[in-house]
Amino acid sequence: MHNYCFLGDDGIRDRALDPLESFIIQAPAGSGKTELLTNRILSLLVVVSKPEEILAITFTRKAALEMRERVIEKLKLGLRSIPYNSADIISWKLSKLALERDTLLGWDLLKHPERINIKTFDSLCFSLISSFPWLSEIGSTTNIVKDARKYYKEAAFSTVNLADDYPCIRSLISYLDVNIKLVVDYIADMLSKRDQWLPVLRYISSKELLQKELQSILERDIKKLLSLMPVNWMKDLQYPIRMASSIICEDNNSSILVSLLDWDCYLEPNINSLKKIKALSLIFLTSQNTLRSPKGLNRKNGFPAGTSHRKIFSDWLMNIRDNDCWIFYLTMLRHAPYSITENQWTILSNQSNVLLLSVANLLLKFSQQEELDFIEISQRTVAILGKENNPSDLLLKIDSKISHVLVDEFQDTNRTHFELLETITSGWQKNYGKSIFIVGDPMQSIYRFRGADVGLFLNVVENGIGEIKPIFLKLVSNFRSQLNLVNWFNTVFGNLFPINNDQNIGAISYSPSIPVNKKLDDQAVTFHPLFTNNDITCNELEEFSIRIISKILENSQTNDRESTAILVHSRSSLGNLVNILSKNKIPFRAIEITLLSEKPIVSDLIQLVRAMIHPGDRLAWLSILRSPFCGLKLDTLHRIFGSDHKTPVPIILRKILDTQGSIINDSVDYVRFFMGEEEQKILPVSEYNRLLRIAHVLLHREYSGSFPFSAWIRYLWDLLEGSNVYNDLDTENDVENVLCLIDRISAYGNIDVDILEEEISKLLITSDHVKVDKPFVEIMTIHKAKGLQFDNVILYGTHNSSSKHHESIMRFDHCFGNALFSPVKSMINDAPDPIAQYLWYKDKLRDNYELDRLIYVAVTRAKNRIHIISPVFLKGEKVIAPPSDSLLIRLWGNLDYKPPLSTDITDSFRHKDSNTRLINRIVCDDINNIVNYTDNPSWNYFWEYDYNNKYIIDKLILDWLAQIGKASINNYSKFYRYLPIVKNQLLRNNFFSDGIEEAAIFIVDVIENFLENDIGTWILSYKKSYRNVSFIDRKGSIFSADVVLDLGNKWLAVDYDLSIIGKEERMEDFLDRIKTNYSYKLSSFCNNVGLIDDRPLNTAMCSPIYKILLDI
Repeated sequence: MHNYCFLGDDGIRDRALDPLESFIIQAPAGSGKTELLTNRILSLLVVVSKPEEILAITFTRKAALEMRERVIEKLKLGLRSIPYNSADIISWKLSKLALERDTLLGWDLLKHPERINIKTFDSLCFSLISSFPWLSEIGSTTNIVKDARKYYKEAAFSTVNLADDYPCIRSLISYLDVNIKLVVDYIADMLSKRDQWLPVLRYISSKELLQKELQSILERDIKKLLSLMPVNWMKDLQYPIRMASSIICEDNNSSILVSLLDWDCYLEPNINSLKKIKALSLIFLTSQNTLRSPKGLNRKNGFPAGTSHRKIFSDWLMNIRDNDCWIFYLTMLRHAPYSITENQWTILSNQSNVLLLSVANLLLKFSQQEELDFIEISQRTVAILGKENNPSDLLLKIDSKISHVLVDEFQDTNRTHFELLETITSGWQKNYGKSIFIVGDPMQSIYRFRGADVGLFLNVVENGIGEIKPIFLKLVSNFRSQLNLVNWFNTVFGNLFPINNDQNIGAISYSPSIPVNKKLDDQAVTFHPLFTNNDITCNELEEFSIRIISKILENSQTNDRESTAILVHSRSSLGNLVNILSKNKIPFRAIEITLLSEKPIVSDLIQLVRAMIHPGDRLAWLSILRSPFCGLKLDTLHRIFGSDHKTPVPIILRKILDTQGSIINDSVDYVRFFMGEEEQKILPVSEYNRLLRIAHVLLHREYSGSFPFSAWIRYLWDLLEGSNVYNDLDTENDVENVLCLIDRISAYGNIDVDILEEEISKLLITSDHVKVDKPFVEIMTIHKAKGLQFDNVILYGTHNSSSKHHESIMRFDHCFGNALFSPVKSMINDAPDPIAQYLWYKDKLRDNYELDRLIYVAVTRAKNRIHIISPVFLKGEKVIAPPSDSLLIRLWGNLDYKPPLSTDITDSFRHKDSNTRLINRIVCDDINNIVNYTDNPSWNYFWEYDYNNKYIIDKLILDWLAQIGKASINNYSKFYRYLPIVKNQLLRNNFFSDGIEEAAIFIVDVIENFLENDIGTWILSYKKSYRNVSFIDRKGSIFSADVVLDLGNKWLAVDYDLSIIGKEERMEDFLDRIKTNYSYKLSSFCNNVGLIDDRPLNTAMCSPIYKILLDI
């Protein structure tokens, strides 16, 4: 049993500073948790020999830095005279004592604050395993990767590629209807949370063991259900249940309810009662798994009107809360399976083996790249520490150095964190000179998606950690919110939260607070409903919200510039509100709320990067011409490019630059020009000028190689006058964010735009539109706001449904000694798996409880006022309640939503006609200032590099030959004109040599001579040809050829050879040598690729340097 100690708040705080005792503190929102933590550290500094004996652990680096700063500020308080504020007296006394200890032992903490040992869980793990690299198998060059999703995907692909060797993989692929992408996504998802299931995968080592686990979990849930049911329910309801069962069986011949016909008013607390419990669920619950209402009773569910048993059951239901825990347990058991089938076991066995293979592949990827994710760091740390009965040297070293452990935000810990704490404190006992101090608030546990388990807090309260049984203290004072708000919290959440704690399903009862602050005169909670009869759209809701936000900011100006925040469940809940705030010039700061990839300017920059890297990327080039950089109309794009889908866009732009447009005689508004000898085009003058301007800029490559790629894009951005086109306060920051990512990925070359886009898609940015001396609104998610406080809190988007559950490759449930796994639903079978369905309902219940806690976190950020903005839907004159999985429904019974008069109801949300939308584009005045940057722009550019100079030269030659073959040989006559470009390519490919001029001339000469040779002309201009052809066999071997020519009656595969004849080597010997070198490769290509069709496949080697074509 746990040790409870409930005192007045002051007594609790004094009690918690005893350095000889261990405590677990429940600190609700606004209760002064940080103050208590820092005072605890000061009290420990008074008794330890070294400050390093104290280890404080939190979750973020920011929190760790802030905690250290708070401790230092407290220590500085001890240098001053006694404070006037009585609240600081305790801190001042402790600081004086800690400074005396500091002076006595020569710590000098004010000069060396790093000696105050405050770490995150991740940094603690990394420091531990780094100190014993031979145990953890981590080298000195190993890095921690913050986002390991690419490794999860790569490991999943590697696993799928082993399908030929492992039947379990083939079985899984077949089970998921050969949807490889789905298989890879499932495996990658499971790898991202392997710390949750890998330690308990042993529970499915056999069917018998899994069946035993199922029975244990079901019996635990049955016992919990029976303990939660209302007092005397069986005695009170025996007659109504029997009668209802009889009527239903009579009407429907329901076999499951037969078990209740002679029910003796008793249920065994074991698996034998499962059938009766399933039958009872049909009596108590609707088909939607909600408790029946008295009004919903009828003959169909066994309670005909006017019967005595209906009245008894109806009266009983009137006294039951809709959210009582027993209802949810009954729902879970309603869908529980009786046993594990052979088919389920086969699927689970295969899937568990696939997951183990995937973990092995992931570890291999980590080893190859010398990187680890945080999960692997944590797991290796726990592994090398050992156990209490078999401690490692590292654990013994920790035990000798650390005497006191403090943990902040304990409600957010996961099982790996808990196991780490359990291991570090193993062997600790009371009166042993060691202590553990845990602080958290289970009512604010909102990180299930990260693996946090609020049940761990409850478990420590009940059972302690190892041999230590910390004293449970509960803070009750609320120092943050005004009296009316605290009273409102107590009313709302006292009814919303479950009555009892339950660590199995994450149920947390509400702990009421006592307000410290006085009430304010104005309204504490204001609901701003926008009534409508129609489906919601954004425009009018946002305009409605702007008026309310503006009024709140006006009031805050008169109230000493109060702080205001808009809180949302997710970024998607904001809709277009951020842009509307910007357009209405309302000062705001959006904290990591906008994805960089969602900004139009970023999309256009990505297309610019794509266009500059690849002249053949038609979509990218057309996107640039349509974007605000140029702003061509769709009609113009169709006139110029609609009839020619093969010629690259830059070649067409080159033709336009080469022709001189002329004003049509009968109209000064149109220009006539020719794109060929007879191809005439007519465009409006403004469109023609736009086209000329963009062509001059994008085909101008004179400066492209003299500075990094990001600087080149910035140069083009400036030429395109991007800052004027995208006239937004965030423009420069957005551009810099993209350019910094380009720099990070590759400064001078080898740009992979897919990787760039992937990195951009993960980057959340902060938009800062704050004006000096003016009130502003901060915008952030509720999760981001945790730990913060604001005078005014605006809840927005609370009417939206929460995100739905996504399927996993297998579901799993692990709760203190038992684990249960289930297979995912088959893609070829619509019927849900019984175990998966049972676990799904349990997960859904946990999610619902977390949504309760999430809205608690949201509203308790407020110091003075809460504003809730939401549409309210009507059906006729009747108000429709919000969705059951929304945040708003949790406050619904405590809000004033009286429907207005019909004249005040919004019939529809106004939209601008989509046909009236204007193109955002550069203005015509800017277009007319065209500078003719170059008379001969070039557009061929390649981004490849290697550090071997010979390899670079060969690679550039092959790339040019491939590009010429894919385009038109006529475009590359007089190839010497490309000498500057070749030199730039060499530079960007890290060709660091004094012979760069000679190398560039060599490349140009080889290509120029090859173009003028009959062999070169034939190969490069042959129409029915395929360039850079590659095939891969089932074993993963790659077979390639530079060119494959369709000669009509046969195929010819050609490989280029860039070998150079030796100084004393005869030509015959040279040809024999290269023939020998290529015979194996080309014969392998021929043998493995076989016949492409019925025609034979011949092979040849071609030397562009010596202009030789040699049959192999």
